[in-house]
Amino acid sequence: MTFRPSRVIIPRSFDDAYLHLESAGESAAIIAGGTMLFRLRGTGLLDYVETLVDLSGLGLSYVKDGGDGGLHMGSYTLLADIYKWLSSRPGMARAFGALVDAVTSMPGWQIRNMVTIGGSASISMPQSDVATSLLALGARVILSGPSGDRSMDLRDYMAGPLSPARKANEFVRELFIGPSEGGSAHEKFVVSDIDHPIASASVTLTLAEDGAIRSARLALGGGLRRNVVLDSPRELVGRMPEQGTLEEVYSLARDSVDPLEDHVATAEYRRHLAGVMARRSVLRAYARAGGSAR
Repeated sequence: MTFRPSRVIIPRSFDDAYLHLESAGESAAIIAGGTMLFRLRGTGLLDYVETLVDLSGLGLSYVKDGGDGGLHMGSYTLLADIYKWLSSRPGMARAFGALVDAVTSMPGWQIRNMVTIGGSASISMPQSDVATSLLALGARVILSGPSGDRSMDLRDYMAGPLSPARKANEFVRELFIGPSEGGSAHEKFVVSDIDHPIASASVTLTLAEDGAIRSARLALGGGLRRNVVLDSPRELVGRMPEQGTLEEVYSLARDSVDPLEDHVATAEYRRHLAGVMARRSVLRAYARAGGSAR
């Protein structure tokens, strides 16, 4: 078999989308920017796809704060538009800096003007910088289906590579990140700009009045079997990002990942880089949160 879909459907209403998705069942794939489908078309992973469902006509391209200080992004919003929106709001750009970093680390504006936020999350792969940053930011997905909307933690939604936890007749309507008073950052290591990261790390921090880290969430990605998310690690909470703390963060990240091994990098090298990227992301996030490292 080869990846050769026989039809493309463009629903004009939510109800129409539910109907077509349910009818096509497991043979359907929702197409957004299409970049990942293009990259995977020769791998055999998409040979089951007979129907492409394009939801671009449903008004799912938007980014707003909703008046609650959080970030609401329609699933078909281009990464370039999210970057422009956040860049014009310095406070939010610091709080959601991991997402800004992830977008700007992608190879060229041509790609950023095609990739959507919903597609980045739905491929459910740790190689996605955007997905890793969203995990660190505590993003949630809003799924729409015939019975209404339901909210799900992105960690639960990203059940496995190319296997997001949605029902056959559902689709991602929106991604939501709650308000933050801190800062976040994303770091990655690549061999070349067009390659997936060998290792990546995103972190979100808030600080206490004395400059100590009050809360933290660390997400690790890149060449792993799946993303790792660490909530409130004791290696960070209640501490300053001093040398000893950073070395413990390095060890935590290194020991937490289950890396791949291939012609690009050994598993041991990927473990090492996970620690290095975690350490770097903590320092950048701390500065964005208003801290001053000693």
